[in-house]
Amino acid sequence: MFPEIYEEVLGLLKRGVKVYILKNPSILKKLRIENSMRKSDKDDAVLLSKTSRDRSKLLTVQEVKKRVELRALISEYQLLSRRVKTLRQWIKNNGYDYNLKDAVRLMGKDKKDVAKKIVNYSPIMLSIRRFVECLE
Repeated sequence: MFPEIYEEVLGLLKRGVKVYILKNPSILKKLRIENSMRKSDKDDAVLLSKTSRDRSKLLTVQEVKKRVELRALISEYQLLSRRVKTLRQWIKNNGYDYNLKDAVRLMGKDKKDVAKKIVNYSPIMLSIRRFVECLE
């Protein structure tokens, strides 16, 4: 599930709509190949209607809320990483400190704090591979 639609899915769940997610999204690709179908919304809907429910998982409001919170933490981590990198380049290229070393140090500390929060969520929400992909 893409982070861009977390809020929409959360809204559906709050209204009582049951939302399922494929446990293994590669199943859909395999089914397309087996049935010689193109990748399209219509074809995907047909294939999903033919798959058994044991291949999917019912989402809960709590799970999606945690995903929303985790996405916010990941965005904050990425922002801090970019800012620390930029400040270090300024210090290196200009030769002037402008007291930026203190800012870099403090942002580095904040970055570690956010990373710890992310790690606390990651076993619940993401496999390690997806977690690393999100941070890059």
